[in-house]
Amino acid sequence: MSAQGFLESVGGPPVRIDDTLCSRYRSTKSGCSACLDACPIPGALDAANGGIRVQDPCVGCGACLSACPNGALKGEIGDRSLAARMRLTVRQGSPYRIACDRVDGARWAQESGAAPDLVLPCLSRATEALLLEPVRLGARRIELLVPGCEDCPLARAAAQWRRTVDLARSLAAGLGIRDVEYSVADAPRLIPDDTDPVRPETGPRVSRRDALHALFRRGRAAAAGALAPAEPAKTPAEVFRENVRRHPENAKRTHLLEIVAALAPGSTGSAPFPREGTPFAELDVNERCVGCDVCETLCPVGAIRRKTEGASFALEFEPGLCTGCGICAQACLFRAIHLRTTFDPTLLARRGWTTVFEAEKTRCRICGVECVGRASDVCRLCELQSRRQKAFARQLFSGGNGRGSR
Repeated sequence: MSAQGFLESVGGPPVRIDDTLCSRYRSTKSGCSACLDACPIPGALDAANGGIRVQDPCVGCGACLSACPNGALKGEIGDRSLAARMRLTVRQGSPYRIACDRVDGARWAQESGAAPDLVLPCLSRATEALLLEPVRLGARRIELLVPGCEDCPLARAAAQWRRTVDLARSLAAGLGIRDVEYSVADAPRLIPDDTDPVRPETGPRVSRRDALHALFRRGRAAAAGALAPAEPAKTPAEVFRENVRRHPENAKRTHLLEIVAALAPGSTGSAPFPREGTPFAELDVNERCVGCDVCETLCPVGAIRRKTEGASFALEFEPGLCTGCGICAQACLFRAIHLRTTFDPTLLARRGWTTVFEAEKTRCRICGVECVGRASDVCRLCELQSRRQKAFARQLFSGGNGRGSR
């Protein structure tokens, strides 16, 4: 039975979303469209009204789970469950083969002498962590078995698994692991029967234990909702304010960090790679920082935090948590935050908070609010307001052409 078939039997799309981890939900300035770009099914994801909603057309291919850097999208079968299956099938020194469920595994085994080690609903379900997991377990060649994506209903998702393979290669090379090879092999395709002209299955094969666990989770959630005491309804604004203050764990990143930490002791060096298009970033913060809490609050994964001791202020950053969404830079009123163009992957192994900005606190003589890093006794907000007022006055008294006397 396919994952989608089972989940449809108990109701609801096979993918759910945690809004608090979604960049689009947390800020209208976010231009993130990773899940939308990766999803191959029209109408499966809806970006209306802020954030993302999973709709009934979703078939559970998993492309969005792989694409979302924040781990906001979750399936019934998570990365750790898939990694546990990998641990049972990895053989040191042997290639590790990953296939989609359109591959004719029996024919492949007959022709190559080895069956696929892991079957996914679509190769786009593989995350960078899952592609590095066999390396941690001793494999040095990871082979993706492709039955031909061109005529597949999920063809649009092919770009996602290719991006993920490139990212896994960059991470391995960046950590100094030079003897790892990622390759793609043409594989025979299953011939669908007359009852399903599109594809034989649309999800990973589900064991009885997986099925019962999924049913139990859904039943427990339904029971909790039915038994919970009624509370006064909250307005959308109240719900948003509560959610935006939360920074839940990005389980997808936590899994990757565990794998990188295991690989790093055997690394032989560092090779930074271009950051653009990857879920990583390093930050620079300049003297324009005013010490407000906008970046800290809006960051979906809690990679930025403020620290105050006496009259000293510091802004700290954890590159291992950062997913490069860029909300902090986009939301900063004074453009104090900038993302570097390259990323050093060994930062994922070293972990820890680093200070990216520090200054002494002062108090604005106009508004009385605490501010940081100012040589004058007027905060930047009051300076900005003063400039706007002067510009308005010049326009007003110059007849609207802005060329009046100064």
